[in-house]
Amino acid sequence: MRYRLFGALKQYEPRRSHEQVVQHEADHYIEVVTEEDSCFWFRQRMLQYGASAKVIEPEWLAEQLRETLEKACTNYRATQTIEVAPKPKEIRC
Repeated sequence: MRYRLFGALKQYEPRRSHEQVVQHEADHYIEVVTEEDSCFWFRQRMLQYGASAKVIEPEWLAEQLRETLEKACTNYRATQTIEVAPKPKEIRC
């Protein structure tokens, strides 16, 4: 897997033994190659980094993250109606 980190994360220093910095553009980004045991946890980490990260390879994972983030954005658009669960009744003892 290959990814880039931008912004405050461009100074990232790998802490995992399987991560290797392959390109470092000090003013712009850092690019890292890694082998991960769990796509789920790698995906969660990339989502956590938000706009400061971009998966380069594999393309299928980059597309999956793109779709997830697009769906998340719709949750914040003012034109979207969000259903709210009814407020629970207050119980007095």
